[in-house]
Amino acid sequence: MCIRDRAKEMFPGKRNSLDALCDRLGVDNSSRTLHGALLDAELLADVYINLTRGQNALQIDVAAPEEGQAEVVRVDLRQFMLPVIVASEQERLAHEAVLQQLEKASGGKTIWKDRAETV
Repeated sequence: MCIRDRAKEMFPGKRNSLDALCDRLGVDNSSRTLHGALLDAELLADVYINLTRGQNALQIDVAAPEEGQAEVVRVDLRQFMLPVIVASEQERLAHEAVLQQLEKASGGKTIWKDRAETV
């Protein structure tokens, strides 16, 4: 069940936009002045947690790093079995067409081709 469906079920007849859900569930969205993918994803994660399990936030408690040091959290990825799904030739060609459209629309200012060549 998607978040919007769950929200409609829990709050029938009410607005269920991201801002409305943040207000209703007590998720702090005060730093959201513009719509940005990263900020919206973080807010949506917090809203999801509140809708599904009633937690206050999506965070991991770790010891605070010493001043001037970056926080490092290690995860043993060997415990995860992730399938590799290879794109079909049709999907690969469609992707390439989208990249070419973006390249043309940006006037040749995209950076991924330069990065791909150095990898």
